[in-house]
Amino acid sequence: MRAHLEKRPYAVLIEDGYVLRCFLEIDRDYVGVGFLDEHKREFLSYQFQEVEAGRLFLTMANYRKFEGEGDHTIEGTTYYFRMDGGLTIETEDFSTAVVSTKKTQVNVDGNWEGYPEFGNYNSITRVNR
Repeated sequence: MRAHLEKRPYAVLIEDGYVLRCFLEIDRDYVGVGFLDEHKREFLSYQFQEVEAGRLFLTMANYRKFEGEGDHTIEGTTYYFRMDGGLTIETEDFSTAVVSTKKTQVNVDGNWEGYPEFGNYNSITRVNR
């Protein structure tokens, strides 16, 4: 708890019953969340930045597709969010090394979260944002 209060680096594992669901990396003005699938592969990750005192903004989300039940990533899509609603989407097909980029505007009201209290991470560990 002291690391949390002093905003020093620490990690958290979150289970659903006996199944590891996600992990958090917390450091000063950064919170990273990695979501695990049934094969314990990180299929989704979020990066939050504390851009205002006590308020986090989701700046990046990354989604990965895997081949079968193995660890080989076949596609990755990264979403880069800006506070003004700008969104850049980069999708990479790892079998062809082709990267496509799209830019658009979106409503980012749902990207904001309060800095979590120690042990209460539900707001930032939601898969569906």
